[in-house]
Amino acid sequence: RAFLKKAQEDLGRLVAEEGTIDVFCIQEHKLQEGKHCEDATVALHEYFPGYSMYWNCSTVKKGYSGTAILSREKPLQVTYGLGMDEHDGEGRVVTAEYDSFYVVNVYVPNAGEGLKRLDYRIGEWDLALSSYIKGLESKGKAVILTGDMNCAAEEIDIHSPKTNLRSAGFTIEERTSFAEKYLQNGMKDALEH
Repeated sequence: RAFLKKAQEDLGRLVAEEGTIDVFCIQEHKLQEGKHCEDATVALHEYFPGYSMYWNCSTVKKGYSGTAILSREKPLQVTYGLGMDEHDGEGRVVTAEYDSFYVVNVYVPNAGEGLKRLDYRIGEWDLALSSYIKGLESKGKAVILTGDMNCAAEEIDIHSPKTNLRSAGFTIEERTSFAEKYLQNGMKDALEH
């Protein structure tokens, strides 16, 4: 909401520079179902006229997390979450299915202040998301995973890596989990250095 109030010209510039955008994904929108999403949809239609918009919102905490997919072509199907109650209350995943591929937009949980969610992140979430992706791949379509993975996988991805070794998103545990569950599990990093 704050972005739409303060930085709409930036969005307009992005859309003008990129030209036709087939799929636009948003993470951490912090909107609530209902009026908030309806207002955002109306505002975004100025920049994405005719697009279908799909919002996944946190139901466990107001003003928290959330993901969205804006699609020029109407998807065959849209699903919300991983299909597991223990992971789906924060609105962190929305998936759009097309003829030959899936787009999975994700906002991976951060390990948090004091790394209080580190065990959940690497012991449960990464495993569940990796399994979900493999399940989609088993249906014979390509999977495009996009979003905020909340992990700086390599030292080049973060400022001052030596002093950030115990910072959320750059712990050895998170980087190892990211490599094992995603990169070494058949996925390719489009931003690989």
